[in-house]
Amino acid sequence: MNDTDTAVLSRSARRSALLSLFGTIAVAIAMVATFWQLHNARENLGLARDEERQLRSRGEKLKLENEQRVAENVQRAAENRKLQEQATEMRSKLEGQRTALEAVRSAVTAFHASKFDLAVKSYDEALKADPENPYVQKLRAYSLFRLNRVDEAIAAELQALEGDKNYARGYFDLARFYCKRATERTQPEADAQRQDEEKALEAIKTMLHLDQKMSSEMRDDSEFMRYCGHILPL
Repeated sequence: MNDTDTAVLSRSARRSALLSLFGTIAVAIAMVATFWQLHNARENLGLARDEERQLRSRGEKLKLENEQRVAENVQRAAENRKLQEQATEMRSKLEGQRTALEAVRSAVTAFHASKFDLAVKSYDEALKADPENPYVQKLRAYSLFRLNRVDEAIAAELQALEGDKNYARGYFDLARFYCKRATERTQPEADAQRQDEEKALEAIKTMLHLDQKMSSEMRDDSEFMRYCGHILPL
């Protein structure tokens, strides 16, 4: 091998070494580029996941807020319906009381004109409009009493007292009615007569327990004394 061949081989070896070096550098650069691509991809993936979590959290928060608003709207609607129902009920009661008041005025006028049948009918109309009014029932009871429908009067007075157990004047009239029925009992009805008188005394005791001032009014009432005077203590 001459010098020329040696020089050619040397140049060829150097060229191969350079090419190998350049290849190694290129591979290294490619690996670095790939590493940074992977690194950036991981960061982007992490950012995407964080953003997804934030979006999910925001979505859940918005969902809860929306559900709360819906619940509040439902509750508000229910409250509005309840208020409307109460207002309707109040209007109905007021209208009933107005109608009842007009009927009571007619009944009182009829009573003072001794038209007791008409008075009872007017009180019935008043009770249709205001069925829970014990005072109308009491006035009706006394009109029945004046018609000598004593059993009905007692039943009506008892019903009135169910509506107001502390109404002393109601027991006053109840005693009157029992005494009247007792005086109309015949001898074969002696037991029933005694029971009526006992019920009258019980009503008087309740009346005086509620209002001691009724004692003088009771003794000043000639009708009451005519029916009940004989059972009163001296």
